[in-house]
Amino acid sequence: MVSSFRHSNVQSKRNTSHTNSCDGASQRTTAAGNPFQRIKDSGPMSSIHGDKQRGRKQGCLTKLKMPVRGRKVLLEPLGDMQFEYLDRRGSSYKYTSQLGVIIKREYPGLVQDKNEHGVVLRTRPALEWADYFLSRKDDLGQTAGDRVLSEFWRLFEVNIGKEEEADRVLDTYLKKRVKDMMYQARVDAVKVYYMKKLNQKIDDKLARPIELNYEEYLDGKQKWCSNAVWPKLCRYWCSENFLKKRKRGQESRFSSDDIAQNHGGSRPFGETRQILGEKFGPEFTLKIWMKMAKLLQWLAAKHKRLWHGTTSIVAIVPNCSVPII
Repeated sequence: MVSSFRHSNVQSKRNTSHTNSCDGASQRTTAAGNPFQRIKDSGPMSSIHGDKQRGRKQGCLTKLKMPVRGRKVLLEPLGDMQFEYLDRRGSSYKYTSQLGVIIKREYPGLVQDKNEHGVVLRTRPALEWADYFLSRKDDLGQTAGDRVLSEFWRLFEVNIGKEEEADRVLDTYLKKRVKDMMYQARVDAVKVYYMKKLNQKIDDKLARPIELNYEEYLDGKQKWCSNAVWPKLCRYWCSENFLKKRKRGQESRFSSDDIAQNHGGSRPFGETRQILGEKFGPEFTLKIWMKMAKLLQWLAAKHKRLWHGTTSIVAIVPNCSVPII
């Protein structure tokens, strides 16, 4: 059995009922004109939106809560970075939502890069999952990364024999989740700035291409980030290094033939499969998944490159005979 934080009796001294905000509820909108141009109207507050809006309302808080009846929710590793629920309570207690609260609550703030001799080279904001393990250890000897894992496995569990695979899946998922959180932090800062200073309510689609200056980013502070760290993060978004990386990413997306690369949806494939299975039966659902796998592989071959979603789809289809490209 793998030794991990799920087997540890050490409990964090922090109050587990602590709540945090998940700012940045995505609301679908449509807008005319060039989205790169700023909206400078300082008149009465207006909302730019389409016919249909999705996601949480602005200002909505997601709270860390205990599972129903106080028991851990049973999960099953699925593919490279997903879990499926072996417990019916999973329909109302999502591991994705709870983990989102935990990584914000345990955000390490500033971390230090050191050389092989332990000399500090620079101090910078944490930007990825690996940085959670560079934070200072608490009185129990745990880093921010240790506390995230400990808290997650206090709420969820897997069957005996699945621990090692679950650790791998969770680690892969957290790498993407923290990266997405830091990406969304800048977008949310733009949205907060437009609301506070320009009385304009804009959605993610309009906020993404907008670049603010340092003072404007400061006005868009997120609740989960401390006052000491936020200015450092704003300075990073204005740095030449970040702007170059951002431009390269934009050029790569615009030049891609894969029009669906950033439209994966909010619900994981594993959860969707479970919902379809309960509604239509496992055999019918398997047929749908087989057709989706074949379709994605055909698209990958057409564009002469392998889309990352293809292997994930095939991996979660049981007894799938479709060859991987």
